[in-house]
Amino acid sequence: MHYAVMCTPPPESNKNVNKPTSNNLEKEVKEQDKSLNLASISNAPHVLLQTLKVKIKGKNCSLIVRAMYDSGSQKSYIGKEMSALGLTLLRLQDLSYALFGGEMIKEKFHNEYKIELGSLD
Repeated sequence: MHYAVMCTPPPESNKNVNKPTSNNLEKEVKEQDKSLNLASISNAPHVLLQTLKVKIKGKNCSLIVRAMYDSGSQKSYIGKEMSALGLTLLRLQDLSYALFGGEMIKEKFHNEYKIELGSLD
């Protein structure tokens, strides 16, 4: 399934495209080196993963976060720092994980929270 709302608009075509010079390429590489490589802390409009900026509403406050959209995942995960929002704890759940290659990680208890998401409007 494809969600067009998650895609960046295509670049405008420019008939007068110049071939890059070595100076332009060098400048572009330097600019890329300065860019952030973690989507979770970047406010850049171009992110390669399917992500959404959403507002998480808690009892204590609300927070705007970049959420990763994984259509193949059976569970959603949040960082421990989200507990400061005053989220409603639903239960403790005993989970174990299967890694690539079939290796299993020892079972561990995780908190399951009720999360209310909202738009940025």
